[in-house]
Amino acid sequence: MTYASLQPLLRSLMMFWVMSLTLLYAFNTIRSIQVKRDKHYIILTSLGVVMFYFIYQVMIDIGDSIKDGTKVKYYIPTASLVLMLVMFTGFAIYQLISTNYWKKNNISRLSIKESFDSLPTALCFFLQSGLPRMTNKEMEKIYRALAGGELMDAGKFWLSLKYGDCKGCIIEGDDPIYRLPDGRIFCFSLKEMRVEKNKIYELIGNDITEEYGLKEELEEKRGKAREINSRLRELNKSITRITAEKEVLAAKVRIHNELGDLLLYSKSYLAGNSGIDKEKLLSMWKNNNRLFEESGPEVWQNTYSSAIEAARKLGVRVVTRGAMPEEPLIKEINETAIKVQVNNTLRHAHGHTVYADYGVEEGKYVIVFENDGDLPKEKIKEGGGLGNLRRMVEQAGGQLSLSHEPRFSMKVVVPKESEHNE
Repeated sequence: MTYASLQPLLRSLMMFWVMSLTLLYAFNTIRSIQVKRDKHYIILTSLGVVMFYFIYQVMIDIGDSIKDGTKVKYYIPTASLVLMLVMFTGFAIYQLISTNYWKKNNISRLSIKESFDSLPTALCFFLQSGLPRMTNKEMEKIYRALAGGELMDAGKFWLSLKYGDCKGCIIEGDDPIYRLPDGRIFCFSLKEMRVEKNKIYELIGNDITEEYGLKEELEEKRGKAREINSRLRELNKSITRITAEKEVLAAKVRIHNELGDLLLYSKSYLAGNSGIDKEKLLSMWKNNNRLFEESGPEVWQNTYSSAIEAARKLGVRVVTRGAMPEEPLIKEINETAIKVQVNNTLRHAHGHTVYADYGVEEGKYVIVFENDGDLPKEKIKEGGGLGNLRRMVEQAGGQLSLSHEPRFSMKVVVPKESEHNE
């Protein structure tokens, strides 16, 4: 039985089979060229394309001869044709599987391009003229999102990123940061390299969405912390003021009571009461007159006076040189520093005098504390007092340093409040 003697439907199926093999071998040939397989492999698949295309043309010729009723020029045994088609179909499938396996286990230009496109980082390599030589899909998406169209001049695109000309700019400069329409944040950078004595530029875009979100969250928390810290400072000032006012009120009540007793004592004396001691009455009047003769602000209105008076009661004299700062924040730090120095002088140095020198250098207050006590025998450990003072100074943007030679001293440097606020 020959191909010409088959039923028309069978002949059509055979032709479809041959045409499918022709296309399959053509696909294998193109695929082999893409993945850079051996030349003999490419030639073999190409011959398969030519052979089955020739067989397909013969089948068409036989079909035309049968329709016209002319003599058939070619006699193809059906069994041989089917056997050949089965063998070459199996071989084509083997070629297809073999090519895919070879592609997975060998590096080619196509595999490099596919790997380059699959990177989450946006990359573009371009020449000094700006012409892109290799760009992955992520960079192409970013360009379309920021500038629109296709990336034709990578050098111009980098300058637009650097100077903030693209939409979504957050930070411009050598490491510009942009927010894409989908909400992602990208940081871009440019690197220069040489390949075969030619300058090649690498434009890199890194996704920093998570890091930028953490930065914004941290800034928000810092703002809240500054607000809480400011409120705590005000609360501390209010507590100090209320405590001072309470002490002043108690003193006024005491003075009022003493004055009332004096008036009652004097009234009895003027009434002729012989049991009144005249000397005691005069002493009481002198003491009360001394209170009224004192001038200047009350102690609670001057924090320095309060700190110095507290030191005097503890048996420590505070000697100051220079103008003491009056700015509220610096004043609070200075008062705390005086109290810390008095406490350390009394407890650790066993001294009786604290010296404080005040000056201004380059827009900063410079305060140096010394004492007449014993020299420290070992390195001073910062406890609660010094630790709290250091935190106050550093929060105000200043520095606190300790020195042990030739004698112990503590230096506090704090910027003026006007410059600190800037």
